[in-house]
Order: sequence, then structure tokens, then C-alpha cells
Amino acid sequence: MKVKLSDPEFNFMSSLDVVDRSFRYYLDELKKEYLLTIAVKNGYEVNDNLEVSIDLKNKSHLLTIKKT
Repeated sequence: MKVKLSDPEFNFMSSLDVVDRSFRYYLDELKKEYLLTIAVKNGYEVNDNLEVSIDLKNKSHLLTIKKT
């Protein structure tokens, strides 16, 4: 079954999608900046081109830092 949404319904869903994508983008940026702050606190330079990652499901609590 397919239901055609009215313009207001469709616009509302489109707006929710924009909010979702924006939220995810800014959340990812905040996480990355926080991890880069930890990297700098542990001896890396602010100007180093770093790639940071962490597996939050892994109980090792290890932050991986790579210079790119």
C-alpha cells in the first residue's frame, strides 16, 4: 500500500530529515574535536594532521591516533 502525503506532511518529514542530518553532522564534529583535544593533551600538536577513532563497544577504552 502507498499513501500520498499532503504538502504539509511531506514538508514536515523533509524538515525532520534536515534536522537529523544536521544533528548527526554536528555531533560527529563535536566527538572528533573532543578526541583531537585528548590527542593534543597526550603530546600531539594542534597543527598535526590527525585521524582519531575509538570503538566504544570495545572495553579496552583505547583511542587510536594516526598522523595522516
